This record gives sequence, C-alpha cells and structure tokens, in this order.
Amino acid sequence: MTQAEIENTIEEGSLVSLHFSLKLVSGETIDSNYEGPAASFRLGDGSMLAGFEDALIGLKPGSELAVTLAPAEAFGEKNPKNKQSFPIAKFQHLFED
Repeated sequence: MTQAEIENTIEEGSLVSLHFSLKLVSGETIDSNYEGPAASFRLGDGSMLAGFEDALIGLKPGSELAVTLAPAEAFGEKNPKNKQSFPIAKFQHLFED
C-alpha cells in the first residue's frame, strides 16, 4: 500500500468522484453537477485539467476545495480567432417537438 492509500488521500491513479461548480471570474456559474450524480475520473488519466488534478492531490474524502486556474492553466487565453458563428437554422431541430 502507498502512504496515500494508508492515509485515505487522493494520489495519482486514485478513482475520484466529486460534485463541482465551474464559475467564471465574474462569479457566473457556467457548469455544475450538484443537481445530479457525481463526476468520476481516474486522477492522471488526462480527462481533467492538470492544474485542477494537482489541487486534488492529498485531499481526503469529504474535503471541500475552491480552485482558481489562470487561463494558461485552463483553456488558454481568449482568442478572437476561435470565435465561430453558425446560422440559427442549423440548430432548429433541437427545439422542435
């Protein structure tokens, strides 16, 4: 057993289940799973941002944490070239009964 397993803390390779809220700097919540099941992932499998995973290492079950990531640690700096426009008609089928 590893020291983290003995202490029941999160380490690389741990299966992690958590509820989260993703907020902008303005405080606006843009994603949350508190109304549903917890998200689960294996720490280090590449499915989460490295900076977020790093913040989880050493936590124990039931811990609460707020993590602030700089753009470079998250999805990158704002880039107007990444902005795309689509005609509304392309999404019409999503709103039909």
